[in-house]
Amino acid sequence: MLKTKVIYKQLLFFWASCSIILGAFGAHALKPQFSEYQIKIWETANLYHLFAAVMLLLFYFKGFKKTVLCLFAGSLIFSVSLYALAYFNLKILGAITPLGGCLLAISFFFAYKESSTS
Repeated sequence: MLKTKVIYKQLLFFWASCSIILGAFGAHALKPQFSEYQIKIWETANLYHLFAAVMLLLFYFKGFKKTVLCLFAGSLIFSVSLYALAYFNLKILGAITPLGGCLLAISFFFAYKESSTS
């Protein structure tokens, strides 16, 4: 059990650091190559990624397991689909983004429920 908690914590800190790295990568390496449309998509992906990463760490340390799982899945689907949409410019990737957004929203219902029982 302890090893699993350490792995979860490492994964969440890695996810948070990825948001910083991808933000810098988008701002410095990709910006000259991207259209305005692609830049906006990348910035949206990064904003939600960073926000979710901070919330994931907060919920993890509060012990909200369902919230963390749902928020991580939502963040992964939402942000990665938008990063890929911006980078590869494949419109079909935008079709799965709302699924991630729904999971992000649902995670806050889990947070409410888990905060009520703790």
